[in-house]
Amino acid sequence: MELTGNTLKDFWIWYLLPKQRKTYKTSSLIGGNNVAMIRFLSMSFAERYGVFEDYFDSVGVDIEISKYHVSQEYYYMINDGDEENRFNTRPEARTAAIEKADELRNEVLNKYNMNLSKELRDFIYWQRNNDLLKDPLTIDYELAETYLENVNK
Repeated sequence: MELTGNTLKDFWIWYLLPKQRKTYKTSSLIGGNNVAMIRFLSMSFAERYGVFEDYFDSVGVDIEISKYHVSQEYYYMINDGDEENRFNTRPEARTAAIEKADELRNEVLNKYNMNLSKELRDFIYWQRNNDLLKDPLTIDYELAETYLENVNK
């Protein structure tokens, strides 16, 4: 269960925001972001899944894992879409759901073809300072494109 591409970059930016550091109790760790990242990577499968689910919720990708009562198999749905596949165990369904959510999120991020790095982090802080960020977990990617174009001139 891993994230890839721009979704992975976007996840780390989200995970290292002060609000998430407080939520996941990493704000008091000595060593900064690298230690917080190591702590995340050392979490159990279920803990990492929960953090990934929180991340995807924050960007509008709703993941639901359910169980068929008759066959006792698990399935996942994303954004109330059609049921996807059947799995023998909940961890298998969780892994497949995260992989599908990663794919969907990468499509969105790749559409904007943004450099999700220091410039985006600076943009998030700029939005906060100018009271343009209505929800601290939601990034206005069109505004980000404009910001990045001006920064890169």
